[in-house]
Amino acid sequence: MKKALMLTILIGIALAALPAGASETNTLMIFSFRPGGPQFTGSFNASGVIHESAAADSTITYDPSVSNILVAHKVIHLSGGDIYMTVQGPLNTTNFPDVSLTGTWQFTGGTGAYVGVSGRGTCAVVGDFGAGTFSGAYQGKVKLDGSKNDD
Repeated sequence: MKKALMLTILIGIALAALPAGASETNTLMIFSFRPGGPQFTGSFNASGVIHESAAADSTITYDPSVSNILVAHKVIHLSGGDIYMTVQGPLNTTNFPDVSLTGTWQFTGGTGAYVGVSGRGTCAVVGDFGAGTFSGAYQGKVKLDGSKNDD
């Protein structure tokens, strides 16, 4: 119940951050992951200029002895090709095993129909290391044509 409430709040924050009359380049993405060895696997759902559900993988880099910044490299496996994405932000472990992150994301490339994809935005992620579940809401602007102007 607590996780469902947290995710509902995250989605509400992400939707509230979208400007009224948003152009078609605004996109809301939801990820849900479970650890599976060195790589996390899960699902992706997006609405906006990308409107599809798909599988996704994520490799996490986090070393609290060096920094509290977590970096995730994601691959979203869409029907028209893959999108590569980097996410980063400070990992809050105050209530461990419950963790949270408020950070930024950026598309770093793609294959197939997504060769020219660009985009960036913000995200809010919650996780439970005890249960092994992680979910996040990502909002921002996306361009499919490779245009550098994604502001």
